[in-house]
Amino acid sequence: MAKQTRSQSGAYIYSFTINTALTIVELTAGIASGSAAILADGIQNLSDSLVIAISFVASGSRDQRAAKKPATIDALILMFIALFIGGMAFHKLDNPSNPPSQLLMFIGFLSVVINFAAAAALKSRKRDVITKAPIVGLFFSALSGLIVFGAGVLSYFGVHGHLDAYAGIFIAFLLFYRSLGLLTQARAL
Repeated sequence: MAKQTRSQSGAYIYSFTINTALTIVELTAGIASGSAAILADGIQNLSDSLVIAISFVASGSRDQRAAKKPATIDALILMFIALFIGGMAFHKLDNPSNPPSQLLMFIGFLSVVINFAAAAALKSRKRDVITKAPIVGLFFSALSGLIVFGAGVLSYFGVHGHLDAYAGIFIAFLLFYRSLGLLTQARAL
């Protein structure tokens, strides 16, 4: 196992810490407001924290093939999470909720900023397959944060109904698509 430098370890620890803090905020806000979109983004960020942790452990190996098993596990977990998020959001179609638009905008903006910051910290590291998975995941999470923000803006201007559920469903599709990409990368190792 190759020894990691402090800056390499620090990038993973920083990214993991801020992403996990964001996850806690999003899950709390999602549960309190009943928002499928915020919960979906929070669960997606939880999966990012998992991917960051697994990548940190795998990054200590010099052999890129050592990442195959963790990447495959990540992909399967992400698929399960995507199906869970999708099911939860579809359930919200029967029981629509209208979470406060300001909350959606704030959480969405916070998600975009924190996910970009975490990705930037990891991007400064060497570029390899092991580091690529969490960076791509964080960019997808920033995109889902943008979806939450957009739902907040639309809600602010009076578009309600099933908007929150549709945003959650779209985030589930993004996560499932990301898991397929990760699985393809893992098979290529």
